[in-house]
Amino acid sequence: AFLILAGGLAFAGVLRRHIVVPLENLASAAEAVGAGNLSVRLPSQQTPEFASVAESFNKMAEALEEERRNVGERNAQLENALKTLHDTQGDLVRQEKLSGLGQMLAGLAHELNNPMGGILGMSENLALELAELPGPEAAEMNETLVRPLVKEAKRARDLVRNLLSFSRAPEMSLGTANVSDAIAVAVGLREGAFRSDGKKLEVDVPPDILVRGESQRLQQVFINLMNNALDALNQGQGTFLRITAVESGNDIEIVFRDDGPGFADPQRAFDPFYTTKLAGMGTGLGLSLVLQFVTEFGGTVTASNAPEGGARIVIRLSRVLGSSYSVEEDRTQPEIPMQSPNMIRGMRFLVVDDEAALLSVQRRVLLRAGAYVDTAPSAEAARAKLSQSQYDFIVSDIRMPGAADGIALIAWIAHARPGMLSRVLLVTGDMSVTDELLTTHLNTEQFLVKPFTITEYLDRLNLLLSRA
Repeated sequence: AFLILAGGLAFAGVLRRHIVVPLENLASAAEAVGAGNLSVRLPSQQTPEFASVAESFNKMAEALEEERRNVGERNAQLENALKTLHDTQGDLVRQEKLSGLGQMLAGLAHELNNPMGGILGMSENLALELAELPGPEAAEMNETLVRPLVKEAKRARDLVRNLLSFSRAPEMSLGTANVSDAIAVAVGLREGAFRSDGKKLEVDVPPDILVRGESQRLQQVFINLMNNALDALNQGQGTFLRITAVESGNDIEIVFRDDGPGFADPQRAFDPFYTTKLAGMGTGLGLSLVLQFVTEFGGTVTASNAPEGGARIVIRLSRVLGSSYSVEEDRTQPEIPMQSPNMIRGMRFLVVDDEAALLSVQRRVLLRAGAYVDTAPSAEAARAKLSQSQYDFIVSDIRMPGAADGIALIAWIAHARPGMLSRVLLVTGDMSVTDELLTTHLNTEQFLVKPFTITEYLDRLNLLLSRA
């Protein structure tokens, strides 16, 4: 009996060691795999049958682990592709909106620039004629009524030009951008909003600071920063935004500093879609676009909270050595016609424009300069007069109603009067001219954007006459 009991215990021990324990290990490993732990492996087994099962199990676990790694990598690739697709879609939507806005503004600019050209030209002519009248009343009227009218007409003109400049799709190639000019465009578009909200917009930027970048994207950077600052000032009862620019080694450091509530989390300020604004007040893309554009320029941008309170954004861009002219003009000084030698006197001019006010303005200016002036309200009428009479110079609008416009007139001149091509000035309400026929026959100095001042008009004519 003792031997039987001992044998039974020994058999039970062998059975447990070679069958029960391996089965328990297999069950435990299967549960671990089922729970997601694919790194579990079965130890080597002495029994050939269980050794084969353990080997198959381990291979299965390894295959599952490898497949999970592959799935994880593919998921990461898909997430990156989805993010890229989302970003690209956002860029396309923004570019489409920008393109539509540019087309709308181009047409609007032409319609606005014609009446603004008439207002500016007539008010400047009135200022000149009042200046010739004796007595203090004429001088006072000129100073208190006419010159402010001239100033406001120029301001309206600059606003339209800034809108067109900002809305036009930018060139993707980097070049040289003028910081002061880009800030002037942004300020021209946003200073009215700051003023109406009772906030101060202070700018201390030296002229002709040149950096590596693209002008229109740099304008958009400044616009976005101004918009963000104004929203913060209104939300936190701040009072001012100050913009400064200084040289820092080989870089230019541009600082936007306000006294608003500051950033809730400066480290996340440039994250896409991150915003602390109230619902409907922003998309969270403004500062992310700032980061994108500045990075494309090869620069850096950082956000922080100033020790004294408020937000501080610092942009560093590579400085470009050289010189550039500023597009800003002195708007406080009265226009002084005829800055260049008068070559207009005694010349016979044909002025072509479908706007009666602009025809009248140009005729009056040229008559005061001593020219003989004939006018035509359309390209067809101009062609008839050119066929019958001789003229020394032609000034024409480009976009005119009827069967022919300024482009058709230039085509006719190139065929019938090729010697007159150098004696043509085209005035236009559009910011840019891309028509192949015009750019083939004329140079850039033969285009003048409406509305123009008397000085700009006469100086351009004198320049072209000196080279004809």
